[in-house]
Amino acid sequence: MGVWGARMAPVASPTSSPETSQMAARPPKIRYTHDGVIDMIIAEPQISQNEIAARFGYTPSWISTVMTSDAFKARLAERKSEIVDPVLRMNMEERFRAVTERSLAVLMEKLTQPASSVPDALALQAANLGAKSLGFGVPQTQVNVGIDLRGALEEAQARREARYGGLALVGAPG
Repeated sequence: MGVWGARMAPVASPTSSPETSQMAARPPKIRYTHDGVIDMIIAEPQISQNEIAARFGYTPSWISTVMTSDAFKARLAERKSEIVDPVLRMNMEERFRAVTERSLAVLMEKLTQPASSVPDALALQAANLGAKSLGFGVPQTQVNVGIDLRGALEEAQARREARYGGLALVGAPG
């Protein structure tokens, strides 16, 4: 058994015989020490592998071997998902949608009060927000695009005349 309960597996190098095969460490199964490393990473996300190695008394290369193992990565991801608030993991669109939905719920609650207890400014802002969301009161901008094709047609006609010797198109002016 190696460090942290890792089994040492013989690994033959291309130049070695079976008698002189080297011993190489395989990433270990997750042990309580690994959970300690994971706790440290979660508590101090900026911590380096060298600092972890020094605190646990192992070499930085062994810590690197452990941390790059699939078992360690899976356990770290599992632990992070247990403690990270789902709201923090949402993307920006989801977060804005959640804020909007919550704001609308609060607004609806306030607007269900008797009309005399709802401030005029709140009622006006709610009406404005509702109208905009439904597309009312939004100025419709009309864009007129004028394209002058006269120059392009004259250039095309000049190219046609140069290519075909001045033959006119049927129905074309000129």
